Amino acid sequence: MRSAVGLVLLLAGARAGSPRARESRVATRLRGGGAGVDHSRYKPPDEWAPLTDAELGMLKLMRARFREHGGVHDDLLLEAVRGFEHAGEGWREVTEAALEQMLHKRAAVDADRILTASVPRRALFCSLYVCGHHGFDRDGHPIYYERTGAIEPRKLFAAFEGEEGEHDLLVNHVFVQEAMRALKLRRTAEHGKRIYKHVAVTDLRGLNPAHLSKQLLRVVKRTMAFHEAAYPETLHALYIVNAPGLFAFAWKLVRPWLHPLTASKVRVLGRTYLEQFRADGIDPDQIPAFLGGDGGELEQFWEAWDEADLPTLDHYLQTTVPGAELQDLGDAAFDEGASIDEEASARLRLAHGAAGEADGGADGGADGGADLSLIHI
Repeated sequence: MRSAVGLVLLLAGARAGSPRARESRVATRLRGGGAGVDHSRYKPPDEWAPLTDAELGMLKLMRARFREHGGVHDDLLLEAVRGFEHAGEGWREVTEAALEQMLHKRAAVDADRILTASVPRRALFCSLYVCGHHGFDRDGHPIYYERTGAIEPRKLFAAFEGEEGEHDLLVNHVFVQEAMRALKLRRTAEHGKRIYKHVAVTDLRGLNPAHLSKQLLRVVKRTMAFHEAAYPETLHALYIVNAPGLFAFAWKLVRPWLHPLTASKVRVLGRTYLEQFRADGIDPDQIPAFLGGDGGELEQFWEAWDEADLPTLDHYLQTTVPGAELQDLGDAAFDEGASIDEEASARLRLAHGAAGEADGGADGGADGGADLSLIHI
């Protein structure tokens, strides 16, 4: 049972784990900044929704704050700003810590250039760890599929041995996530509707005790910790399908421990998932054949991308819905030194029901574990 609970925590989105050092700063700041916030009353805005005055103000602050570090891409900036709005009075402090952590993680694997680079053992990874993209839901979110139950851990770790092998596994996962990010940016540019979230489907058919090995769980935990830091607020929904009964039971036990925003995104399903997919806007032709859909095979992104194929971020922050005019952000919207609209910020805090000081209620040192009731994906 303990292993099943651990797998639920790792695969079902409790990505915070027990972060140390830099990672724990976000958790610690969120504890303080989230004091008194009623998370049950908070609903994240739609990706394509126009920026509010408070969001625009926070974007101004964060863009100015990180300009000296080379800046942050607009999509990543917006994901962090919106991903931590629920922190109430601690919004600014938590967002800043999250962006610092994001830049640190991305720099460690050169994520900004990974799509056009030669990724180590890419073809081997694709043959042993089947994951990739197929189709979109009705709102335009790309769908990421992963055949976790089909992984053969012994073969995987024979091919990716030791610390170097585990690092290469992480780099390959980042390559896939950057490809998914590029798909969302391309979708945004083509349809004029800002999309920065995706749907994830994890297929557990074939799950066996070998998948509960310490080595595989360590790799999954490391990968999920990276994703939490580098891609906040990018998960629209997570479906865990063909889940064995013990897994579903374990999920019921751990669900109350998670941030309600995370828990609301996760569906643990058995073999009757197609009906749920249709109800949630995933049509049969957007589902690959191995899951009983009418679609084809996964796009696994076997090769590096050409520079010319990379999407741009033109008008990204202004994009709303198809046919709508671009949001007027003003000529000086992102002037250096711009400050947040205090009245708008106060309205936001009131809406969240925030109370207490931004630093009040923080507990635990730099090595403290994350509070799963406050961190979400």
